[in-house]
Amino acid sequence: VTLFHVLDPAELTLHINGLADLTELETGEKLTVDLDEVRDSYQAEVNKYLDEIHRGCMSLKTAYSLTNPKQKPHETLRKRTEAF
Repeated sequence: VTLFHVLDPAELTLHINGLADLTELETGEKLTVDLDEVRDSYQAEVNKYLDEIHRGCMSLKTAYSLTNPKQKPHETLRKRTEAF
């Protein structure tokens, strides 16, 4: 069993700059965030999350593959099978 985790590189790095208006999904509360100020903590939290997912997969003896959505499905599968 393999978990294919599809994340765009932009989700991993938060590469955009400047201010962003965010809306909290449950309450609708709006917040303006300076992305340059939160980038380091964002990346640390993303890495922590990915580590937790990876550890969870390992505990279940499930392979984990972080995948870019721009990669074609057959390339993703080929890359995964080459890992064996």
